[in-house]
Amino acid sequence: RGHIVIDKVTNPAQSAQSFDFTAGGTGYVNFSLTDAATPNDQEVLPGAYSVSEGAVAGWDSDGGICDLGETPASLDVGPGETVTCTFTNTQRGSITGHKYNDLNGNGSLDDLESAISEWVIL
Repeated sequence: RGHIVIDKVTNPAQSAQSFDFTAGGTGYVNFSLTDAATPNDQEVLPGAYSVSEGAVAGWDSDGGICDLGETPASLDVGPGETVTCTFTNTQRGSITGHKYNDLNGNGSLDDLESAISEWVIL
């Protein structure tokens, strides 16, 4: 038998966000990982396999990088061989804005000042 080891890395590091995976070959296995979790170790019969990660809103994935020249979409595991794939996800930032009538001209939204609707901020 061989092994497929899946590791999760996040930026920022040690995120508690959970990521879903599917590993397939002679059968399909679904599992979830976080950056803090121990890597998932699947014991497999020698053969062809694939590993895919589900998309998570607000995160970008590198698609996974495996050792031994393998790619997650096409793994060939030999007898006694261990292939390790690392999936790295980076959390996207966000920018928000609002327009308001700055009645006193101090550059800050004060209690008596209200938002102005129907404006598009680019």
